[in-house]
Amino acid sequence: MIGERRKATYRLIGYLMIVAATVLFGFNGTLSRLLFDDGVSLITLVEMRMLIVGVAILQYEKQDIQNASAN
Repeated sequence: MIGERRKATYRLIGYLMIVAATVLFGFNGTLSRLLFDDGVSLITLVEMRMLIVGVAILQYEKQDIQNASAN
């Protein structure tokens, strides 16, 4: 019973991640165009994207390490 519930939770999380990725991918072009029109350079935009992704990955890894040490 618990295994099935965990599977359902992971499946829901997966679906939500897919929806979030598609929305963000679709929004990417519009936001980039607005930033370029406001004078943001390509290099600055790439740096900001990499910074945001780097912080997100580090946060994910931090949680993964904490979960592993708790078990």
